[in-house]
Amino acid sequence: MQITIGSFVSCALALGIGIYFLWQVNINFALLMFTWLALFVLSSLFLAERITYLADAWSKLGSSITGKMLDVFSNIMFVRLFISTYQAKLSLRSTNN
Repeated sequence: MQITIGSFVSCALALGIGIYFLWQVNINFALLMFTWLALFVLSSLFLAERITYLADAWSKLGSSITGKMLDVFSNIMFVRLFISTYQAKLSLRSTNN
């Protein structure tokens, strides 16, 4: 938590100093930088909830697909384990014909 706060403070300080120096050069540059910063922060806050929801849905879908694939492969292995060689040959002949 301390690293996150330290990183946030250092970035905010750098942006503040940058906007101040841009203000000294030309007020339009400072206003443009401040506008960009405000849009970036607002869009990040607005989209964070949506992205969190989509990431959760993606994770659940991936787990479901993995579970279904594991179930199919384990069923195939159990069928091969308990089928006799005679039945296997019969089923292979019936699929080829």
